[in-house]
Amino acid sequence: MEQITVAEQLKSSGAVSLEVKESTWIALRVRGSYRGKYGDIAAHTSAIQLQVGDKPVFSQPDAIAVLEQIEGAIAYVDTLAPRPATIRYKQLRATLEAAHNRLHQILHRNGIYHDRVLHDHKAQHEH
Repeated sequence: MEQITVAEQLKSSGAVSLEVKESTWIALRVRGSYRGKYGDIAAHTSAIQLQVGDKPVFSQPDAIAVLEQIEGAIAYVDTLAPRPATIRYKQLRATLEAAHNRLHQILHRNGIYHDRVLHDHKAQHEH
């Protein structure tokens, strides 16, 4: 176990052992109260992907949630967001549509069929 010291004032040490049975993402967060607020995230690692055997990292609920977030971002860009220059708008929209399509295809490869329709920016809106 390694002890971490910051400016001779903040010290911490610890260890953890995890049993990983399925492929997943993992990251470490260190909580502290260096600002006087309990539970502040004082430090964190980047997330890494752990693959167990040949099991891919995939979660149907998470994939559907991300798909919905992409659809929400597209709806926002089309209706409420300040309109950037035409070329930038098209690049942004194309990036979001590509992400939506990639995730949509992953869902189908995993046998998950759904009625997700991209936001139609030509349709009437209340706002």
